[in-house]
Amino acid sequence: MNIKNLTIVAGAAVALAMTAGLATKSAYATDGAATSTVTVVAPLTISETQGIVFGSIAPSAAAGTATLDTSDGLTVSAALEALTGTAPKSGAFDLTGEGTSNYSISLPTSVTMTSGGDSMTLNGFGHSAGGTPSLSGGTGSFTVGAVLNVDANQAAGTYSGPYTVTVNYQ
Repeated sequence: MNIKNLTIVAGAAVALAMTAGLATKSAYATDGAATSTVTVVAPLTISETQGIVFGSIAPSAAAGTATLDTSDGLTVSAALEALTGTAPKSGAFDLTGEGTSNYSISLPTSVTMTSGGDSMTLNGFGHSAGGTPSLSGGTGSFTVGAVLNVDANQAAGTYSGPYTVTVNYQ
């Protein structure tokens, strides 16, 4: 080993010793107490109290629509006739959850209703809860309407189909 290499090794050893000495000194270090918290809220639950009912509709040789609003009002296009008998009803839902929490509602884009091998499409869903719904005393409710698309010469039958309503805390 020559003197040049010995100087480098010795210099590195001194630097390492100085670094080790600094690492063990904690003159400026201190510990502090901290607190963490969390609030667990009651789960948001939803239950259907009334299914969507369009009543009885007579089709024609032309396709048409039946629009059920969120207040049980039914409007049919010129190609259809709403018959008396079964009263139209908007879907209705009750909620339970935490205090006065805000929530959002998600409705389907489209649902297929069937009767045997025949089908119709239900779309245009809307709800009565407004833009920023909130619970009152841990409860809430809203209604749902939709548009039923009836084909020309739609086959007779009782049509049904499930749809999903999702609510989430905001």
